[in-house]
Formats: sequence, C-alpha cells, structure tokens
Amino acid sequence: MLLPPEDMVGHYRDHQGASHATGGSNRGGGESTKKVRSAARQRPSNQAKTGHTLADDTINASMLGEHLDPAGNRTAHSACYTPLGNGEACHSELYRKKRYLQKHLRTFMDYSQEVRTETVFQLLVDRYYADLDAAGLPVGPPRWHYYVHTPEGGVRDVCQHVFLLSYPLSKNTLLRLQKRIIDGCTMAHAKKQEGGVAACTGSVTSNLAMKSLSVIGWYQAYAIQMGDYMPDDDQLIVPRRSRCEEYDEYAAALGDEAAGYKHYCDTVRTAPELAFICRARKLLNFQHCKTCVNLNEKVKQAIASKNADEIKRAKATRAAHHQSTRAERYDN
Repeated sequence: MLLPPEDMVGHYRDHQGASHATGGSNRGGGESTKKVRSAARQRPSNQAKTGHTLADDTINASMLGEHLDPAGNRTAHSACYTPLGNGEACHSELYRKKRYLQKHLRTFMDYSQEVRTETVFQLLVDRYYADLDAAGLPVGPPRWHYYVHTPEGGVRDVCQHVFLLSYPLSKNTLLRLQKRIIDGCTMAHAKKQEGGVAACTGSVTSNLAMKSLSVIGWYQAYAIQMGDYMPDDDQLIVPRRSRCEEYDEYAAALGDEAAGYKHYCDTVRTAPELAFICRARKLLNFQHCKTCVNLNEKVKQAIASKNADEIKRAKATRAAHHQSTRAERYDN
C-alpha cells in the first residue's frame, strides 16, 4: 500500500532512527558486526534479478496475478481496485499467451537499470490525478492511475500490484519515483544539483547520456499510451505526427532537462531501446480520426497555457479516447 506523500519522509526517518538505535558504534567487536550488517544489506545482482523474473515459475505466477519472490513466497492479487466490466480482477487474461509476457519481461530486463526506472517514471508522469467525470472534470482526491499495454488487449487500467508484475521494480523504488513526480521532478534520476553525482558528473558525455535517457523513457511512455501493437508482431505503431509536435510534448514534459530537437530525433531513430516502435504509414485509417486530431490539438493548447492541471486533464482525456477505441477493436 502506498504511503501518502507527506508520510513518506516520516516513514523514512522512522526507519533510519530504528537503524541508528540498533546499530550505534560498536568499536569493541566492530569488525564481525560490520560483516553481518554488510551481508544483511547485500542486494541480489541484476543477473540474479533477471534470472528470477524470467523463470517459468515466476512468469506462471504472474499470469495468475501472483507475485513470486526469490524465497518462493507468493503474494496473490487479493483486492482489485480496478476490476473489469465483468467484475473479474484486472489481471484476468491480461496476457492470454505466455509468450507475450515473456517477451515483454525479457525486453524490459535487458534494459539498463537506469532505462528501466526512467521508463516507469515516464509511464507515471501525469498519472496522479483525480478521476474525471463525463465532462472531463475532476471528481474526488487525486490517485495514481496505473496501466499496462499488451498486444492482446490494448491498454488496461490495473492495480499497483499488477503494474509491478509487468514492470518489476521494488515498491521502495516505485515510492521514490512517485515522490519525485509529486515533487515536480522531470526525470527518475537526480540532477547533479540535487545531489545526483552518480547520475550526472557534469561532463559533456554524461549530460548527453542523460538527455538520451530522457528521450528513451519519454518516447516509450508516449508510444505505450498512443500506439497499437501489430497483430502477431512485436512492433508498436504510433500515430504519424510531425516530429515537431512530438518534440513539443517531450520538451514541455522535460523542461530544462529536455534534449535539443536534433538530439531528440537522432535518439528516437537510433536508440536500440526504441527499435520496436514505428511510425504509422500515412494512409492508415486511424490517421484520419477527427477526435484524435482534436484531442492532440487540445493537448497542444494545454501545453501552451503552461497550466499543469490542464495538461494532465488534456492528456488523460486523450489517453481515455485511445483506450476506448482500442477496446472496441479488440472486442470485435
């Protein structure tokens, strides 16, 4: 369960306080104590995480909506907050064929840790908002809106539990990313001035790497929200818009952290992490959807207004339209 943003710092301090209370200076027998603590803090390697995530038992559990940890403990999807229209839990037939989940997880785990966290960060940007009524107006307090896009069922709203089965990060990492979003940060990784020395050393090479990372994360999230998978293919097809329009959305989302237009275009065209995303051919039918064109225009107007709430609402309305039209195609 997510802690409210205002409680997260207190939770962290309580945890730190407990650590200090139990682990103060122990200069007498310090060496053995340090070794015990070091072993307790040791994290599994990326290779071990990947091996566990891609294991048959783990994937079989995920197909059933269960999280299987490395110790063999299972956590069921017991309470669903975004049930399907027929009342079934949101994980139900999310992936009808095991190979689609295997392919997705293999691709995701092949990314570097930085790309994985940046992708999830960008997937969640603008997804913390109140539910909208039929007129597009907010109802109730804001909450996180999780979603997963599969080749078989399009985009589906899911619970946090099911989201993390498709994007395997720890809950602590998810909390950290969500706190950065709420705090107004534009990337998953801290800038140098925020204390993120490891993320950005200030060199030209490091800065360009961070710019590329921002493009990769943003474009993946954009394609997942806007695109459609080709039948029996792993390609994700995004509507054909001018690169300038795409870039304007990207630049508005990233602010001062945005790459320049040329670097954006070069990264979209050449980054291996984006190789599965293709632009639609000019003559495809959905290129001429008037509602899509109008909603894109409303997003542009919201971005021009620089009103964060308006931007969120415009993007949420556009995403809901794409989601509903996909549902109609998949149901037919």
